[in-house]
Amino acid sequence: MKSDKVITILTVLLIGVLLVLLQSCKDDAQPVDDDDVFTSRLSQTWKVKRVTADDVDVTGAFKNMTITFKADQSYSVTNAVSPIWPASGSFEIVPANDGQYDLKRNDGATVNVTSLSDSSVFLELFYTSQSGRVAGVSGQYIFELTR
Repeated sequence: MKSDKVITILTVLLIGVLLVLLQSCKDDAQPVDDDDVFTSRLSQTWKVKRVTADDVDVTGAFKNMTITFKADQSYSVTNAVSPIWPASGSFEIVPANDGQYDLKRNDGATVNVTSLSDSSVFLELFYTSQSGRVAGVSGQYIFELTR
């Protein structure tokens, strides 16, 4: 009878020790911030697949253009089409109302990221020219970029 009690007590103690050990082994990884996931996914080189300006296909004007976004919130553009996309610059990630993110470029332009996956990104840019000389570039630009 006494041995049954001792075995029961030892069993309860063993289970308690195991629970404490299991609890202390939990993963200490920090939660992943959505901004970090977004930045990680965006930070790569993207090439132009299609560009529209006010619903007109203007892909030819952006031929061979690539945009490389970096984790330090800078970008560089090959075959840049300024002033729509300058050759390089920086940006700030700003949460958008639709649950996505916007990129606020250092030139003041806001680029809406309307879709981002591992293989493509859709960017929307409303550009208003600063002078009459380039008035023809004003409008809503939608960029479909792929890896």
